[in-house]
Amino acid sequence: MIQELYKVSSLLESTQCEDSEYTGMIALPEQHPISESEQELRAYIQASHITRRITHAVVHCAATQPTASVSSILNYWKNVLKWKNPGYHILIGQKGFTVLANFNEVTNGAVGYNGNGVHISYIGGIDKAGKPLDTRNDLQKRLIQVCLEELKKKIPTLRVIGHNEVAAKACPSFKVKDAYPQFWTGK
Repeated sequence: MIQELYKVSSLLESTQCEDSEYTGMIALPEQHPISESEQELRAYIQASHITRRITHAVVHCAATQPTASVSSILNYWKNVLKWKNPGYHILIGQKGFTVLANFNEVTNGAVGYNGNGVHISYIGGIDKAGKPLDTRNDLQKRLIQVCLEELKKKIPTLRVIGHNEVAAKACPSFKVKDAYPQFWTGK
């Protein structure tokens, strides 16, 4: 099952900002399992035994071209930003999703929303000139919706927000409240 492929060491939330002061360096795998199966994503979330107190699901974009690879994003975080942990729990590309961390691990998603947050991102979010643009394809839109549906089933009080609601960023390059009004709750 997909859940067993994504075990990494325990991650701790930053006390300063989303980019620094993390401990527990994880080894970044060379290969990243990916699935386009909505059923597999549902099964992964349903089977997740969440022990961490989660209050928010934050939707992100990777601020890359839609064709960026998972490896290139991980390499950028590790080698350029010097992050020791992934930015998101689930990363959704044009052809499917990859789990970067299980839900009990804190990721490096949004300052102040890491310790109690789940972070979901799609690959893309900028145009060729680097300006914010909603580049989600139909599969990405649907897989984000599946994540939010299943997480709300597990955590009925979950607040769903866009990164741009809690930081001065364009990310995720669309308004979550317009794209997913059935889940949006605001900060």
